[in-house]
Amino acid sequence: MRWFFLFLPFFLFSCESENESYGDGFDFDDAMSNLNNFVKNWNVNQLKEANEELASAEPGSLAAKDAVKKVARFERRIALGDYFSFKTPADLPSSLQWKNGLDEPEDSDPAAKKGGAFRYFVSSFPPTLRPFGPSSNSGMRGELYDDVQLGLVALNRLNSSVVPATAKEWAHGPNKRTWYFRLHEDAAYSDDVEVKARDFALSACLRMSDYGDSPFYKQYLREEIAQITIYDEHTLSVSFPEAKSELGMYNTIGEFAPSPPHFYKEFGVGYEERYNWKHQPNTGPYYVREGDIDKGVSITLTRNKNWWGNDKKFYRYRYNPDKIVWRVIRDVTKGFELFR
Repeated sequence: MRWFFLFLPFFLFSCESENESYGDGFDFDDAMSNLNNFVKNWNVNQLKEANEELASAEPGSLAAKDAVKKVARFERRIALGDYFSFKTPADLPSSLQWKNGLDEPEDSDPAAKKGGAFRYFVSSFPPTLRPFGPSSNSGMRGELYDDVQLGLVALNRLNSSVVPATAKEWAHGPNKRTWYFRLHEDAAYSDDVEVKARDFALSACLRMSDYGDSPFYKQYLREEIAQITIYDEHTLSVSFPEAKSELGMYNTIGEFAPSPPHFYKEFGVGYEERYNWKHQPNTGPYYVREGDIDKGVSITLTRNKNWWGNDKKFYRYRYNPDKIVWRVIRDVTKGFELFR
């Protein structure tokens, strides 16, 4: 799956370090506090329902066993505390065994030719360039974001092992319900702004906010993630309601990408219209330049020659074209004719 995160502990923490504003305009601190309360209340209600189901179930029945599991699930979630929390590196478990995946085989061809333009066609022009919100899944979300950006971790295309992406290392706690991530210190967005751990949290905040109008994300993040913790600018953890294998972790949140706070400083009322034709800076090598959107006709992505992943294993032989041109051609036969 392609997914997401945030913060706050037992007393209200700010989303900013000293003398540094985390975004302008939209009050992310307030939004995160509200979302903490939203998830807390949902957990409490789910636990109440689970206890009622257990009380009404026949002792020893399958329904009773399911209710016991549900009660334990939500008791664990409530015991964790706030959905979004801040801690320090000193709070990291000392027994973590970090992996980096660099012993896996290179899954791209060193002989691949670099440069030039890749041209292809789509049957209709996207209704929006937003990565989330109304109509965002009905256009070119994959071509503009999912297929050309890096999430936390990725899958090796030769053997389906987990390999680094924006995170350079990962580890799990003893029960495998909490997974920890260390980001590449040089990871940056396509506008060269540094990626920070809290930006993953911001992605969850935006998608769970009512302004984002993304009911699927709001439900998914609430149900599939129990807690997100930020330890420093490059370290975070994600806790799940149940234990996850490494592949299970990837399938749940591996491809989730961060959101740049400077880009979303005007997030709030009117988000849908205000951001409809803006291409969000992302962690991948391609971006859409101003002037490269010809509405109804084509969209061109340009490669960032100074991309932070240029020399990293698993990515140094990928993303080779200088440009990717998507042209609207509604007739498939005509589309192939034009490439002759």
